[in-house]
Amino acid sequence: MERKRLQEEVSKDLLEAALAKLLANGGDFAEIFCEQSERSLLHLEEGRVKAPSFTVAVGAGLRLVRGKTTRYGFVEELTEEALFRCADALAVGKAVGVCEAVEPLAALGAMPAPAEPLAAEGVLSALRAADEACRAVGPAVQNVTVVQNAWAQEMLVANSRGTFAGDVRNLRHMRVAATAVGNGQRRLCFRGADLVAEPQRATAEGVRDLARGAGQGAVLMLEAGPAPAGTMPVVIDAGHMGTGVVFHEACGHALETDHILEGASVFAGRIGDTVASKLVTLVDDATWPDRSRTYRVDDEGTPSQKTVLIEGGVLKGYLADIKGAAALGLAPTGSGRRQNFRHAPLARMSCTYLAPGEGSQEDILSEVKSGLFVKTVGGGGGDISGSGFVFTVMEANLIENGKVTRPVTGATLRGRGLELLESIDAVGNDLGISSVGGMCGKAGQMVPVDEGSPTVRVGRLTVGGAAL
Repeated sequence: MERKRLQEEVSKDLLEAALAKLLANGGDFAEIFCEQSERSLLHLEEGRVKAPSFTVAVGAGLRLVRGKTTRYGFVEELTEEALFRCADALAVGKAVGVCEAVEPLAALGAMPAPAEPLAAEGVLSALRAADEACRAVGPAVQNVTVVQNAWAQEMLVANSRGTFAGDVRNLRHMRVAATAVGNGQRRLCFRGADLVAEPQRATAEGVRDLARGAGQGAVLMLEAGPAPAGTMPVVIDAGHMGTGVVFHEACGHALETDHILEGASVFAGRIGDTVASKLVTLVDDATWPDRSRTYRVDDEGTPSQKTVLIEGGVLKGYLADIKGAAALGLAPTGSGRRQNFRHAPLARMSCTYLAPGEGSQEDILSEVKSGLFVKTVGGGGGDISGSGFVFTVMEANLIENGKVTRPVTGATLRGRGLELLESIDAVGNDLGISSVGGMCGKAGQMVPVDEGSPTVRVGRLTVGGAAL
């Protein structure tokens, strides 16, 4: 049976009535977040489908703020009875606050249509084509994993300030991981595609091309020598394959308002200070069109926007949800995000990237006599206090006399976020947004994110390598 649109299931009148019940005993702020979503995950390994999953989620999260206290509850249905029951339960308690009535909810603009469901037969055919193309690279490719993840979410949010907003988010992503074996070594390489931003990747040839790239990368790394160790110039490739995660982790989280309010962030109280090289402009932009990981409004109903966090090396602002913005006397930046209706929103990144500069990658490399060229980054993370970060490098090459030469393996990048930003001495004109398909974890919640960067040269960065 065809599912009704969320805006047909939940009326403005019903949400106004439920908000009034939430505030029956007083409060500073009340909110209701409604959601219905469908997720599918198909995983092909060794030519076989492993643990396919398809989940449907329907429900609402209710939030009531009184002074410094926040009460949160959720229901797994969107009926009047369930919403009223949860609202009554949260409202119980001593009256605190000044909100005496619900502001009239504004009209809801037209929402995009959800994506058409993916036909299982077509997805399986694409996964098998990817598996075959990856193995066809050569006998050294001995394990292939192909994953396609699809998510269609409709959300509505209403609050006591009169917000009544909604959005539809469609995520479709494919990832191929190849393991090559030879010379006594095992090497892993992956490639990914955002099928919303890159619909051509969803074609038969697009899928095969993606898979061949993973297989060829893994085979190439079998010839890799040990990475150098020490402090050296490092050139980070443009962010098409996820290298922008270095900036997401090394400094992005430290710019979220909850960490600022806790006093835990190295950027707390530093708006207006120079915190990076003058070549650094760091942006978070949830408005990018036609990508899986951006949105029209955040999960608090605030319109998405482009937020300049660092401009010309100077700290300009933070990523603010409603709560953090109010506490710091700022305007919300459309950064209130949640995993689903079972969770209260937090200040989060969306699509975070270093803005492009003027130089070409060739020019940036030409000035490096000896260093490391980083093509893809694996796991890693940074401390919001600025005490340090560590990233595993999956694909890298030596830079010798201004040229990218031999592949190397076993490298890690180590340092402090502020030192990284201050040491950037060249920024390219080739901005790339990741196709890898990131998920960001915070406080037990996972949300989809993008990150990116142009080619970036860090004049001095510590490389942990196998060659000592």
